[in-house]
Amino acid sequence: MKQKTDITIKFEGRTYDVPVGFTAEEFVDSLASTNPKAVGAKLIKDGAGAYTLKPQYQDKG
Repeated sequence: MKQKTDITIKFEGRTYDVPVGFTAEEFVDSLASTNPKAVGAKLIKDGAGAYTLKPQYQDKG
């Protein structure tokens, strides 16, 4: 079983526990490799060890 840090990231209705050895930013990069919506998303700190990942949408034009 993977050990987890006390850091959590909320994204698209799910809560992800950041594994030991990763920072929140590194975990977002890892998440982006499997979820295209996480690419370019903004990591917002909600409190100690709590983050929300918000996709940044742009209008075409």
